[in-house]
Amino acid sequence: MVTLGICLALPAQWKELLPVSYAVSALMEISMAPSSLGRAYHITPDADETPPMDMNDVFRSVERITGRHITFLPYKEWADRLQEQNHETATRLNPLLPVIYETVLDNKTRWEVYENMARFRNDNVRAVLARANQSCLLSRSGLTEAVLGRYLKFLGIGGLKN
Repeated sequence: MVTLGICLALPAQWKELLPVSYAVSALMEISMAPSSLGRAYHITPDADETPPMDMNDVFRSVERITGRHITFLPYKEWADRLQEQNHETATRLNPLLPVIYETVLDNKTRWEVYENMARFRNDNVRAVLARANQSCLLSRSGLTEAVLGRYLKFLGIGGLKN
């Protein structure tokens, strides 16, 4: 989408993006604590420690990091542009094209259905990390522009400013 200069406008869609290093550290602490058995754990960014980012925030960060302008489009227009582009040249989203057009609920696609979805609580994760004196991990639980920039660089997204 960065290459095409377009993205889907996804207001209030929380994809709960987080660094793998946080997920691994949290899972390790949970797995080593005998008191963790029988509970559910949501390995998600900690809302108290990191500001929430919806997908529009993520795309705005991509804009800042890459220095490329990205136009936010309504769903149908975005999907049609991807379909057009697919006929001209292959994109990383080609395997997703069937899913992009499939409606699943109230004439909405899978991506549209998740607007205003609930955010997961991570109280059980917070408790395990506190008992292990690892609460400091929570401050590294969210996606930051620095982490996103490293990921974009890894993907080979050109034009990075930093």
